[in-house]
Amino acid sequence: MKVTNIKNIGSNKYSILIDNKKHIIYGDVLLELNLLSNKDISEKEYDVLIHKNNYYVFYHKMISFITFKTRCEKEVFDKLKSLNCKEKDALDIINRLKQTGYLNDELYLKSYISDSINIGLKGPNKIVNELNKKGFDNDIINKYLSSYSDEIFKDNALRIINKHLKTNKDSSKMFKVKIGKLLISQGYYTNHFNLDSININDSNNYQKEYDKIYKRLSRKYDGEVLEQKIKQTLYQKGYK
Repeated sequence: MKVTNIKNIGSNKYSILIDNKKHIIYGDVLLELNLLSNKDISEKEYDVLIHKNNYYVFYHKMISFITFKTRCEKEVFDKLKSLNCKEKDALDIINRLKQTGYLNDELYLKSYISDSINIGLKGPNKIVNELNKKGFDNDIINKYLSSYSDEIFKDNALRIINKHLKTNKDSSKMFKVKIGKLLISQGYYTNHFNLDSININDSNNYQKEYDKIYKRLSRKYDGEVLEQKIKQTLYQKGYK
């Protein structure tokens, strides 16, 4: 098999002809295999060429993948597997990315925890669960998570509560149920918030809720039946 017409097309890529068939090959491969124009190669050497070039295709795809958004090792490995990259090559690419500084799980972990707490307002339980799914074990997670005190999580939980209070249209009882579930789903523990300290004047929302329910139910009911239906609905919404 003869290699002919090697042409630089930019971005460390070359257009070459092998037995008059065009291939786009990375410059790293040409250097590694010392390919020159008008050089004969065997079938075995051709297979090596294609395999090594595929390796660099995956490698450069992962650089773009990481550059777009910071990734951990498991995310890169899973992405490579989804692209049908062989496991041996995937592990080798990950090792190379670590050596060149593109991958650093320790920095990723510290940044993820910081952003989750300070920007995402996530509680510790949710952070641990998310990082577990990314391949981190509890020991390494807690090593960095433990540097954040319970007071930080209490403050963040209060920020979430106050944010939802501003737009609340529920009764005091219903609001506490909903906000409690929300905080738990966000990874907070019950010692991070105190629902009893939430003070809501139900009279502010009661008349609006009554009018809304009346308008809807009065289309079907009237008299005592209507009043009973309204009361029942208001009880379900937490009003006394």
